[in-house]
Amino acid sequence: MFRLIGRLGGGYYRLLTYAPTNVLLAYLRTRRDLTATLIALLSGAGYLYAAAVCTVLVDRGAPEWLYGGVGLFIWNGLKLLVFVPVNLAVIVTTRGARHRSARHEDVANVRQSVT
Repeated sequence: MFRLIGRLGGGYYRLLTYAPTNVLLAYLRTRRDLTATLIALLSGAGYLYAAAVCTVLVDRGAPEWLYGGVGLFIWNGLKLLVFVPVNLAVIVTTRGARHRSARHEDVANVRQSVT
């Protein structure tokens, strides 16, 4: 029983690893510039637009199984849109840390040149 649960859990984890938005987020997490934030923002907006289009289609008579796509689009869109402020906070903290360390090195170099 536990072996079956372990195998199913491992397969599910591997499936989520290669999901398109998870691959995109893994790629964007390696970049430390504002371009990654813009890509995530535009992709998230695109997913939410696709959800709105599917909802309109269902309201006008399309099959109701499209609601599954709506849920998936909303989940992926929100996942990407939540990444934007998180990535901005990471960029600000890393640039602040770089600035502080560079300023500390400058002060240390000035002290060595004075003595």
